[in-house]
Amino acid sequence: MEALQMKNRASNKTLLGLLLFGALKLGVVSVFLVSCGGGSSKDHVDNEAPDIEAVQPPQGSKITDITLPLRFSVTDKNGSGVDEDSIVITANGVDRGAEASFANDELILTPTRASYWQRGPLDIKIKAMDKAGNAGEEVFSYTVSPVTMSLPRAVPENGDAPLSVALYPDASIDAVIESYEWDFDDDGVYDVSDPIGRVQIRHFNEPGSYVVRLRVVDSMGNESIGETTIEVFNAPPEIVAEAKPSNGEVPLLVNFSVQAMDNEGIASYEWDFDGDGQIDESKANSGNASYQYSTTGVFRPVLTVTDVQGASTKLQVPSIDVRVGPPGTPTISAGAYPSEGKAPLSVRFTANVSDPGGGSVSLWEWDFDGDGEFDSNSPTSGTVNHEYASSGIRYAKVRATMADGDRVEDVVRINVLQDLELSLSTDTIDLARGESATITTRLGGASTVSVIIEDMLGKTVRTLVDNESRTSGSYDDIWDGKDDQGMPVMDGQYRAILLYEESGENRRFDLGLTTGGRESNPVATYPDHFAPFAADPLVINYSLDRASEVTAFMGYLGAGTRRLFTFYHRRPQGRGSHQIIWNGENEEGVLIDPPPGSSGFLVGLFAYSLPDNGIIVKNAVEISDLAVAPPIMIPDSASSEGTVQQSVLQFVLDRDARITHTINNADTGEEIYRKIHEAVAAGAPQLIWDGRTNRGDYVAPGNYRHGITAVDEQGNKSPTLYTMQRIYY
Repeated sequence: MEALQMKNRASNKTLLGLLLFGALKLGVVSVFLVSCGGGSSKDHVDNEAPDIEAVQPPQGSKITDITLPLRFSVTDKNGSGVDEDSIVITANGVDRGAEASFANDELILTPTRASYWQRGPLDIKIKAMDKAGNAGEEVFSYTVSPVTMSLPRAVPENGDAPLSVALYPDASIDAVIESYEWDFDDDGVYDVSDPIGRVQIRHFNEPGSYVVRLRVVDSMGNESIGETTIEVFNAPPEIVAEAKPSNGEVPLLVNFSVQAMDNEGIASYEWDFDGDGQIDESKANSGNASYQYSTTGVFRPVLTVTDVQGASTKLQVPSIDVRVGPPGTPTISAGAYPSEGKAPLSVRFTANVSDPGGGSVSLWEWDFDGDGEFDSNSPTSGTVNHEYASSGIRYAKVRATMADGDRVEDVVRINVLQDLELSLSTDTIDLARGESATITTRLGGASTVSVIIEDMLGKTVRTLVDNESRTSGSYDDIWDGKDDQGMPVMDGQYRAILLYEESGENRRFDLGLTTGGRESNPVATYPDHFAPFAADPLVINYSLDRASEVTAFMGYLGAGTRRLFTFYHRRPQGRGSHQIIWNGENEEGVLIDPPPGSSGFLVGLFAYSLPDNGIIVKNAVEISDLAVAPPIMIPDSASSEGTVQQSVLQFVLDRDARITHTINNADTGEEIYRKIHEAVAAGAPQLIWDGRTNRGDYVAPGNYRHGITAVDEQGNKSPTLYTMQRIYY
């Protein structure tokens, strides 16, 4: 039956196409719809937009979990189906399509660690089209009011043992966190209890997968346990070996000395003395060995060292090559002083020859970098000086030519270490002022380097220098706060990292694990009284002498200095002046009073300095000078001109932005009004409120809190500013 219906539809389309073609040939401008058999063509016209609905949580819900995925249904009931490529989803005006998935008519928006839901209003706009071209759009409004959640973060999350890790006590808060407790070894016992929330530095010496737990307890007694997993890999052993003597006449007894370093311990040393692929000696306790060579030739011994977890390193290097000559062959011995040091490294090379036949040397030659080309020669002395400008391991070779034409060679190992420095001209740049930061790097030795800017999740946002060969010296690279696409980065914390090459390996120079974290208490100034309903909120001013992560909270004075609630927890802030404005309410917008026995409120501030490579980028949209008039409003009263009284919110906006205006009942915390104002121009805009709820009813008499939040087109969000108003009838 279905096959027949499909055939009839195809026939109808063919007939309609012929009629239309004929009409066009005759110059007829009318369009005729022809129906054959299966009813009117209207039965097949899809002119309805897709249905878009909130599934979980429902529209208007309070979101307490800042990691919560939001689920929506996007369906097309008329059969053409939803055009997946047409779906656009934004949160507070910012595109979040990269975090969304769509399958089986379900759209899921999952925030990442970089985009967890922020406290305040959250408006999700979804646009979708069906395959017939019908477009639909819906907006779903939520309020984010985080409960206490533990969200520990490890930097880095993985690496070779031994691994040093910075553990950040990230948390979402709706009350004051009284304690941060760390279980570093997953044994159920909390090893550290910290009332402040300091970064913990831990060292993981053994390979494995480590679960670190953070338990936070807030002032209401709520507890949350979060965890992060750190993967520590098993690095193979590092080996240094030497052969003495490395050359001479047959038979030649050679002593091999070995230094093997491994974090977990060595299980075995295996020697293939002649390099033929067969193991000649295996030991568990030491790699030192002796072997007598009974035939002439050049031999390339191979040493394999395996650690107790099975990781192996094979060493086959010129410094342990063995050259065995016929009887009477001279022996040459090379030395380097020092054989290890930071670049630029000046080395004094020496060489001595012992000839059983008493012959003399006619020519001394040195190949300092082991590339096969001799860089220095002398007919009189094997002693010479050379400076290594770049880091890395070198195998310098000396060759002595005897008076009778015989030649003997020896090789010596030199380890040139890189010497690095990184500093910043400033730790704070304000993009609105066109500021930039100069990253100064100093190289002790030449290297191929990259200079990058990373965000706090380790993502590269800007490459300032890309695999550039640089000689020793100092270099200045300027960062203007933009990413690789030339767009200003988001407001927040970033780090300058130097990547370099040493001994053929890529290495990382990051001050994030070795600097920063200095704790201080910025001095706050504020008046001894405030009157929020008289447009006189509590204004708290403080300054930072360097970029820091700041925790700010309000406590009770004279009642055990108990904390009341937290303004913010470890918020990155640049050096300079900062301000907190408080109207005497908690996070829900409910007015609070000091408890009996308390003489008032107390402001607490803790600052933790950024690492020496940390940069704060100030790029948040700013709102200031928020005020509401009149301070006491009678919504249904009429002026002499007959107009109903209205509230006027005035503020200063530093750039074009999307504004969300919310109103909460300051006695209950209930949100009674929300309105989104798209594309509000910078300047001194005004918002009007007629005293009604979103349902259109006049609000009840009482105290109300107006909140204004701005989000620019890039997604930078302002702190929410509040002001208080009384409603009276």
